[in-house]
Amino acid sequence: MNGMVSSLSIHHPFVLGRCQDVEDTMRLDLFLKASRLSPRRTVAQKLCDARLVSVNDRIAKAAHNVKTGDVIVVRRGRIETTVRVLTIPDARQPRRKDAASLYELISEITSEDF
Repeated sequence: MNGMVSSLSIHHPFVLGRCQDVEDTMRLDLFLKASRLSPRRTVAQKLCDARLVSVNDRIAKAAHNVKTGDVIVVRRGRIETTVRVLTIPDARQPRRKDAASLYELISEITSEDF
């Protein structure tokens, strides 16, 4: 363990608890909650588990990291909401009035086909 700690701290991608490669990302379930596209994180996780959420045309799990520019599609009942991520919030839960500025609404479709 003597040489292992120093080499781990130098070469490990996590520095001070944040990965340098993913600074501008956030877990999908946290983003859905922060943006108020989902009322609670557990609801967002259940939507992902039910394969009702996709990111960039791929079914996504709750732990998927989203970044600026990603297109998220959420299906709830007969409503399919498509948004583009504009910014990743600094705080885990931004103020309610700031939540809508996190994304751009691309479309919201109501259909009998879902």
